[in-house]
Amino acid sequence: MADALERALRDLAAAVDTGPVPDVAPAVLARLREQPRAARRRPWLRIAIATLVLALVAAAVPDVRSAVAGFIRDLPGVLFNTSEKHVPPVPPVPRRVNGSLGGPLGLTDPITLQAARSSVSFRVLVPESLGAPDEVYLRDERAVTMLWRARTGLPPLAGSQVGAMIDVIDPAAAAIFEKMLYGIGFQRLVIDGHQARWIAARHPLLVLDAHGDPVARRDAARTLVIYTGQVTVRIESHTSACPDAEVSETPAHADNPDP
Repeated sequence: MADALERALRDLAAAVDTGPVPDVAPAVLARLREQPRAARRRPWLRIAIATLVLALVAAAVPDVRSAVAGFIRDLPGVLFNTSEKHVPPVPPVPRRVNGSLGGPLGLTDPITLQAARSSVSFRVLVPESLGAPDEVYLRDERAVTMLWRARTGLPPLAGSQVGAMIDVIDPAAAAIFEKMLYGIGFQRLVIDGHQARWIAARHPLLVLDAHGDPVARRDAARTLVIYTGQVTVRIESHTSACPDAEVSETPAHADNPDP
């Protein structure tokens, strides 16, 4: 399954168009030659002072400390909550036995991939290695969820016949998911130059409305979240290993030293 995940990631990376990279070196060097040494030092000094002030304020004020930690930890469209011990009292996603693949995961009204793509302003990427999704769902124009039926190499998610779930999320919209990770370590990754997060353990997943309030919850399997710069992609499946990447470990209780 790790191989299947890596193939899917490479498919997604190949589909990301970052545009031409301008050659800015001559302009930068010319600008540096124009500025006297003292003038060049002052902007960095201001940055250093501002950084120190922010660090001191963050250390003294809990709300600011949480905000700073969240800024570093979160990815557009997905929040990573490591500070709250208790999951908010929201109802679980309704498990629907209606013959659809997404019913047991609380999803309703599947649509075609073409219809989903025409309903959103962001690009919906599909990894070629997985083939066409078996079902597609639109989440109030903030995300498109695609499901693949369990098969060899894609064991089913708990209580369903879904082998893989991929959410393609609009990074400009309000966050749609919040992962409750108190006591659950995760890894910060860089995959092909893109920021990513890997959660290897089962964890509570909250679905958020457009105002940021949780409306439903379920337990998510191992998940990789990657921000391509154009979209955020959340891949959930029973993968057996973390994909190859530059890794920065975030242990359990990293943002909450209290027992």
